[in-house]
Amino acid sequence: IISPATAPWFGTARPAGFLRAAQTVDRIRSNAPDKVRVVNGAWPSEEAQRNAALQLAATLLPRPTHLLLVDGDEFWHPVELDRALALVYQASQTRRISWVRATMATYFKTVRFVVDPPEPLKILWLVEVPLHHTPVTCGFSEA
Repeated sequence: IISPATAPWFGTARPAGFLRAAQTVDRIRSNAPDKVRVVNGAWPSEEAQRNAALQLAATLLPRPTHLLLVDGDEFWHPVELDRALALVYQASQTRRISWVRATMATYFKTVRFVVDPPEPLKILWLVEVPLHHTPVTCGFSEA
């Protein structure tokens, strides 16, 4: 599920940014048309946008167990993502995993400049998909 916003949560819209985002989504969709679901919308907050994606995921068949949340300005190295998912899978064998947060590196304008010391913020990157018609409670500020 890709849910690009048609309007920013805060501030003024930047048409060039939306055009680049639309082009990227089109490239992803063209590479896997039967695996990608695109839902465009205007949400008042990041929390609302995430909850909309979770509600949609709950209606898919087969229903996914979790939703990977990656903002447009975030990226995962494939090896790091594989390791993180393996850790989550291993933990899920003995307990329920409702959500996962992780530390992150913050970059300044390019991947060559890493902010040091690291920011204390931990990103919410994996959330359990609720059963269909179950209230969604992915509170960004509370997770």
